[in-house]
Amino acid sequence: MVHRLLRLVSTSSLAISRDHIVDIPHYNSRIRELLRLGQAVDARQLFDEMTHRDIITWNSMIFGYFQNGMIDEARALFDSFAGKNIRTWTIVVSGYAKTGRIAEAREVFESMPERNSVSWNAMISGYVQNGDLVMARWLFDRMPDRDVASWNSMITGYCHAHQMREARRFFELMPTRNLVSWTVMISGHVQINEYEEAWTLFLRMHRNMMSPDQPSFTAAVSAVVGLGDIILLENLRTLAIKTGLEADVVVGTAILNAYTRESGGLESAERFFEDMQDRNEYSWSTMITAFSHVGRLDDALSFYERDPVKTVASQTALLTGYAQNGQILEARHMFEQMPDPNIVSWNAMVAGYAQNGMLDEAKKLFNRMPARNAISWAAMIAACAQNGESEEALELLSELHSHGIVPSLSSFTSGFFACASIGALEMGRQLHSLAMKAGSQFNAYVNNGLITMYAKCKNTEDVARVFHWMRTKDSVSWNSLITGLSQNYLLEDARTAFDKMPNHDVVSWTAIISAYSQAGEGYESFGLFLRMLREGVFPNSSTLTSLLSTCAHGMWNEVDEVRELMRAKGVTKAPGCSWMQIRDKLHSFITGDRHHEQIVEIHAILKELYVRLKHAGYVPDTQFVLHDVEEEQKENVLLCHSEKLALAYGLLATPDGTPLQIMKNLRICEELAEKYLSLPWVLLFIPSLGELVMLKLSAGNLSENSSTEIRPGNDMDIGGSGTLDPNAFKRLAPSRFVSFSFPNPTPYPYSAVLRVAVLDAPLLPSLPPPRIAAMLVPVGRESDWIFSTAAGHLQLLLSSSNHLFISRLILVGDFLLSSSPPMSYTRPQSQPDPSSLHRFQETLFPLLLALCPKTALENGIPDIPFLSYEDDVVRSVLVERIEGTVAGEMLVEDVEIDVPPAPELRRRLRFKMMPNLVQTQVRLIPDSSKDGAFVPEKESLLQPYLAPMVAGLSLIAPFIEEKSQLGLRPRALCLGVGGGALLMFLHSKFDFDVLGVEADPVVLSIAKRHFGLLEGEFLRVHLGDGISFIESVAQQEEALQQSSERRPHLLGGSGMRFDVIMVDLDAGDALYGTSAPPLKFVGRSVLLAAKMVLLDHGIIVVNVIPQGGAFYSKLVHVFRELFSELYEIEGCLGDLICTNYIRGRALCSAALDVSSSVYLPQQLLL
Repeated sequence: MVHRLLRLVSTSSLAISRDHIVDIPHYNSRIRELLRLGQAVDARQLFDEMTHRDIITWNSMIFGYFQNGMIDEARALFDSFAGKNIRTWTIVVSGYAKTGRIAEAREVFESMPERNSVSWNAMISGYVQNGDLVMARWLFDRMPDRDVASWNSMITGYCHAHQMREARRFFELMPTRNLVSWTVMISGHVQINEYEEAWTLFLRMHRNMMSPDQPSFTAAVSAVVGLGDIILLENLRTLAIKTGLEADVVVGTAILNAYTRESGGLESAERFFEDMQDRNEYSWSTMITAFSHVGRLDDALSFYERDPVKTVASQTALLTGYAQNGQILEARHMFEQMPDPNIVSWNAMVAGYAQNGMLDEAKKLFNRMPARNAISWAAMIAACAQNGESEEALELLSELHSHGIVPSLSSFTSGFFACASIGALEMGRQLHSLAMKAGSQFNAYVNNGLITMYAKCKNTEDVARVFHWMRTKDSVSWNSLITGLSQNYLLEDARTAFDKMPNHDVVSWTAIISAYSQAGEGYESFGLFLRMLREGVFPNSSTLTSLLSTCAHGMWNEVDEVRELMRAKGVTKAPGCSWMQIRDKLHSFITGDRHHEQIVEIHAILKELYVRLKHAGYVPDTQFVLHDVEEEQKENVLLCHSEKLALAYGLLATPDGTPLQIMKNLRICEELAEKYLSLPWVLLFIPSLGELVMLKLSAGNLSENSSTEIRPGNDMDIGGSGTLDPNAFKRLAPSRFVSFSFPNPTPYPYSAVLRVAVLDAPLLPSLPPPRIAAMLVPVGRESDWIFSTAAGHLQLLLSSSNHLFISRLILVGDFLLSSSPPMSYTRPQSQPDPSSLHRFQETLFPLLLALCPKTALENGIPDIPFLSYEDDVVRSVLVERIEGTVAGEMLVEDVEIDVPPAPELRRRLRFKMMPNLVQTQVRLIPDSSKDGAFVPEKESLLQPYLAPMVAGLSLIAPFIEEKSQLGLRPRALCLGVGGGALLMFLHSKFDFDVLGVEADPVVLSIAKRHFGLLEGEFLRVHLGDGISFIESVAQQEEALQQSSERRPHLLGGSGMRFDVIMVDLDAGDALYGTSAPPLKFVGRSVLLAAKMVLLDHGIIVVNVIPQGGAFYSKLVHVFRELFSELYEIEGCLGDLICTNYIRGRALCSAALDVSSSVYLPQQLLL
């Protein structure tokens, strides 16, 4: 109503006067100046006072309204102007687009009587600025005459979305390039830390005789800073002198900043500063910051005193220097003396208080801030996280997000640190997802924080996933990976990472030395220490302290050497201290503590546990005692370790079943981890037996400086914190997944340590008692994702529940030596002896019984069947393991399949998120051009559901034949590419014009490299989300149908309509497992969009893997509402065919007979 009213507002003159009025230019200039200053009301008053106006007057006023956010006023003035020119229309298109009102921008664009390249570029830029690259690309392809600005808009959009591969493809296709093109590409690579690629592009630009300007040069400086190469910086400076750019204050300050970031570059920076012809406030503040950073406050103060202006920037730089060097009072004095501190100054003071441990002062100042930006929030979040207030840090992060502010990189890393400190895995995952949405998924700082967070939360699978995902790995990345793996006792993986690391620093050496020490490999640890010295790396205090753990293995001579080296370097070892919080009170203990108020009771508990353990067969492992004393004394020393005192007090002071959380400044005592933390036992009373069943759980992983509870092994509870509560098995918890190690009761058929994984079904049983089942992992396949991941376990449970509803499935297999899938597998020649296998299953029965929920025991001892797993894989070889941007981790494998009449070789693609589902498979046949080589065969469809999907084309066979006779290709849209088998089949067999849509560029790369997919004129793949693509194309098609002129599209024909849409989209859901299509596809708006994209005779063929009966019923109901006919293909998993028109009644009620030749032309017979 308001909008319509504004359009009716009267204006002084609706027509344009062409009289020569001398003062019009003056009025126009004044109006532009007022609008620039934000005084739109005064500008409009002056506009209304003018007796004559020209086109510039009107355009300036409309443009100014948009600049000042007065969108409706701009539109009202535009509607009232009778003399619009193409510039007027373009101003409105651009104004709407820049304010996010893209639909209105498109409405104006479509209404333009004529368009030029500027108009097209404004509309394309609008889509780019609003993140809709699909529509931007669509318009770009339709644009009659593209100029360099058009190409630059598309490249800018792809760079901002971090789609550098697509940006590079466009860049290489450009007929001409300008400096903006090169600068955008260089900056795009810098943004995702691809510094070497950015520098290579800059060199290429220079060789192409393109002289750099200020923006391109500063982008190149950023690339050199990322590379950390002082020689390149000197070369760049030489180029700046030759091109005259060194005198530019912005370029000069960028070079100065680069010098200050180089190790040992401060003197060079100072010389460069003294030679600068022109300096600005950032030049001075850069030098003040550089000297402050290395503790040279006197020099920093000297530069501040020399600054002729002493701007806020210089004052803030010195304030920050004071705070960083512990002189917080001087910092506060400077801040209080500043007459008008800006937001940067406020932020610096908040950070300064936090760095000096003055958290309360930081909070007070933060609350007093007149305005805040993302950096303000980042400073406060970091302050809380670094000062032990992790929960408050996460609350602040949540509040920041609720204000609509995208967290900065610093906020993300602080959030990950906070999550790691308190084991908040689920919150960490949510932050990870938010970081990806914010486009920070490739940032090294974010990924390093993620590695540490996932490692602290014992989620090694995501540790490996993040590391493999990283495009640029620095020393912090490698050190985080090594530390994370060693903390989780994956020693072999940690050593592999260490050996692959390009350059080792003292942190990486310390991490691997500590890893071997914790694993009891004292001699290997000491050998690594000696190798470190030989390679010229000097130890720090952490290295030497870690080496003392070798004492636990009797290396007394080496211990003396280490202690002597520590004394020489002035290093002391902190005493072991453990603490725990009970009822809001902190209790701390040191080894041999005698001062606690309940120390007598604590020792009594310890002795009672000691006696019970010895009766159960426990022998004290005195090798962990670091003193050469009698055996009895050693046992007494073991009893007084700080963590054992804390454990005993926890048992004394808390009710039964309370999880105990113990913190320690050093690593957990190995003797405690191996022996004492086998307590508490899980005791279950079975009414029908009248007795207790005892289950002993291993300690799991205990790491240095971490929040330590009784934990599971390397997998995590996907439904919560990941803590293994011994009482948790008494109840069912939907989708909870826990795994732990357990001693093998017999030497058959696995090694000495078993991995036990427990998964509860997503839905609780409607009627008690719940059914429990177990499964033995096939020997040799324990690290296959089917058995080693929660997703694989869930699929096993759900597929078993097709016949018998199972509420809890327990997997028992060999201990995981590595979290990686096996490089190869060969099915054992001989099957296990049935009698031996039966005895092994019997020995596991007490364990399985103890893992039953309480409700399963109400009617006596339950029957716990052992399910078997069988597939047709004879052997497999890993071809490639890679991380996708959408699909996550995936692998390509060559397998030998046992199928009649003879085994055959196949290549398969599997996703870790859905490991039991083969995404794509093709037959491998001998390569006629190369002996012993194999290539993918493209003449058949091996996936069981693809043949019925193709058979659905029988419904439109007459239309396909008619098109062929006219020399036209039928057009197919395939949502979901996978390995490309369906696309290649439709193209090669039926001569279709095929467009595939694939969300993950890595999947597309695999299809091309491993499955033989070749793009060409009539087989293309668009990168993007399939559903979003459908919606965008439908929106465009609707606009075209409403337009009087239908313009041809690059695909040919009218618009982007298709004869058939093949939908093969999966939804890997953590709650329900694999399903298809995604739930979003069943929405009415999406299906209506799909219908809009179909030609009048078109069909949609959908691969359906229902989550359940309710989902399938809803899907069928919605399809029946929106489409003329629906066919369910019998004999396959669940393909549905929807037609966009009404055929004869003969086919309406019958399922499609894929063998019928009535509706199939000869070339379509399967």
